[in-house]
Amino acid sequence: MIRRVFGNLYFLTFLNGFLLASLFYFKMEASYETELFHAIHKGMEFRGFKSEMIEPASFDLMTASGACGSYSMVLARVLQGYKFDVRIAQMKSKGIFAAHNIVEVKTEHGWVVLDPLFDFYFVSPSSKLAGFEEVRNNWAYYKPQVPRGYDLNYRYEDVRYSNWTKIPVLLPSIKKILDLTLGKKEADTISLRTYFLRKYNLCFNIYSCFFFYNPQTDQSESFSNTEHSRNLLKRQ
Repeated sequence: MIRRVFGNLYFLTFLNGFLLASLFYFKMEASYETELFHAIHKGMEFRGFKSEMIEPASFDLMTASGACGSYSMVLARVLQGYKFDVRIAQMKSKGIFAAHNIVEVKTEHGWVVLDPLFDFYFVSPSSKLAGFEEVRNNWAYYKPQVPRGYDLNYRYEDVRYSNWTKIPVLLPSIKKILDLTLGKKEADTISLRTYFLRKYNLCFNIYSCFFFYNPQTDQSESFSNTEHSRNLLKRQ
């Protein structure tokens, strides 16, 4: 029985593929871990396959070397773990969007702003956490609440939640469809980045689709059925 299993072509193909994938995975993880700790120890900027291509939030969490964007992604990922709805807000300053990134989280009182880079939040006159629009409309009241060292150019003048021009044609087309189906006001609040925070889950789902819906699967099944038919004919 064991000899038949190990002599099966399909099993050997699967085994070789599994071993090859395991070797690649462990080598990649070992290289990533070595370079990561080396970068932390030396205080250098780390560049590798994961940080450059996948850019997982776990990398920002471990190195703490990023700016407001990295801090916002880590906080948003943590809040997602607690089942909060979040969106990453790209603040406008001096006419430029994404000059400073913050996190907005949905509470029972509505959306409120959290600034992970400067580690603070705003408290409204009613002693509740304040939202972006509240701060923008009453900056004179909220300005004294900012911590020491805060860049006062970030005065909540405007915000966007997605850069719909980043990928020409594709993203603008998607935005137009969303405007028609959801309404422009609702579509403008969609934060695309929050859907890509769990990078490994996203990669897993994409590759799973390729694996399970691979045309070669149908071809192999057709080949197996053909071989089965030939064997039946030979027996007759």
